Amino acid sequence: MRGLNGLGFKPRDLTEVEATLEEEVLEPPAIQLKDDNSIERPTPIGPASEKCPVVAVDVSSIRIGESEQGLLYSLRGAIVWRIGSSYNFTRCGPITFHLNDDMARSIVARRYSSEHVAYSTWSPVTERLLARLRNSLERWMQEIACSRIGDGIVLLDGSLTAGTPDNPAFYVEAILRKARKNGNRVMAFSKETRLCYSGRKITRLLEGISIPCILDIDRLIVPQFPSTPVRLMGRVYLAKLGWKSFPFRVDIDRQLSEEKSVDTFSLLMGSDLVEQGYPETLRLAHILSTFTA
Repeated sequence: MRGLNGLGFKPRDLTEVEATLEEEVLEPPAIQLKDDNSIERPTPIGPASEKCPVVAVDVSSIRIGESEQGLLYSLRGAIVWRIGSSYNFTRCGPITFHLNDDMARSIVARRYSSEHVAYSTWSPVTERLLARLRNSLERWMQEIACSRIGDGIVLLDGSLTAGTPDNPAFYVEAILRKARKNGNRVMAFSKETRLCYSGRKITRLLEGISIPCILDIDRLIVPQFPSTPVRLMGRVYLAKLGWKSFPFRVDIDRQLSEEKSVDTFSLLMGSDLVEQGYPETLRLAHILSTFTA
């Protein structure tokens, strides 16, 4: 930040509906799943009588403004955990960065190191930088969360798909190993999904079903990645965790047996509030990490 002294700074105007950098990125294309196999019936589920600790992690980012040499943006993360009936949280940030060519070269291996990036406008290079910084903070906080509780459930935002340059598989493997070491089960909730079946969003497969239920769609997804670097580190389900609630894609650590994976849904329903099908602990982590205008 000291390098900004004497330079022009242009703050960014924000509205109540314009908050995160993620919302500015163009939506990637949908993934069409083969529909040549019949779909199994959803499995009804209910809350387990036993309870366990629950911990959740989320990280958000926001662009603050522009300087003559780059962009200013901030990160903030939150860890929320529930033990018994009480919720606790800790936050990291805001952490503010000045993104310029020097930082770009230190984070991303660019083919032309002398190439200048126009940081005043969105570009794929800028987004890649932001994604890597955000993922670094999120992975660090996820590792902390996996050690904060034992014999519980760790809730993450997104999926357990890895193997891209910005989300290497070995990072996800390390988080899952740490969770298993402490007896924890990892679940990842996706608020949005690009998966489609028969030309419609795959979450529509639970349309018209009112009762809490889950649908194992893993066998539909695995054939889509036969020889790619992308790895599905979790078994993939569609889940409705409340009466007449919204459906979500949920990934559960693939190392767990199918029986234990199904039991994890019931254990979560018995251990945390599930409003509209979304765990309260993860919802609070999202709220506490999000920047407001």
